[in-house]
Amino acid sequence: MGRHRKPLVLGRGLYNGSQDDWTNGSVSGVQAYDYALTTNQVTVLYQSIP
Repeated sequence: MGRHRKPLVLGRGLYNGSQDDWTNGSVSGVQAYDYALTTNQVTVLYQSIP
């Protein structure tokens, strides 16, 4: 995504080019967009969380 064209990765960090700091748990309810969201779009998404 973005101008660097790297794959989207969730649940881990990157340190000195190596994978690091894996998430100890699960990740769910993720949404990815190929553009920056406006403030209003973020607000609508946040308010839709039950």
